[in-house]
Amino acid sequence: DGTGISSVLFLIEADPDADALCRVANVISLTNRLPTAAKLVTTLTGRVVITIRLRAVTAEKTDCLLRKLNQLTCVVRADVHDIARVCSVGELTVSE
Repeated sequence: DGTGISSVLFLIEADPDADALCRVANVISLTNRLPTAAKLVTTLTGRVVITIRLRAVTAEKTDCLLRKLNQLTCVVRADVHDIARVCSVGELTVSE
């Protein structure tokens, strides 16, 4: 059933552990979908912010991924946003 399928943007703030990106990527790989975009930046506070865009993800899978991301010890917080909604509001930022 195709209900609840959308493109999403994951916004993940993490400690600057050397393997943080690998841990996050491992969780995202559970979708069996290639991200359409991914970016990692270091904030002024030393944390890293990882953004990942995925297409055609069900709401159930999105919720599952979000729970798994928030369980990672290196993740300070993880949020997910619907791409259509984000595009209408503008670019998201992380508070420092």
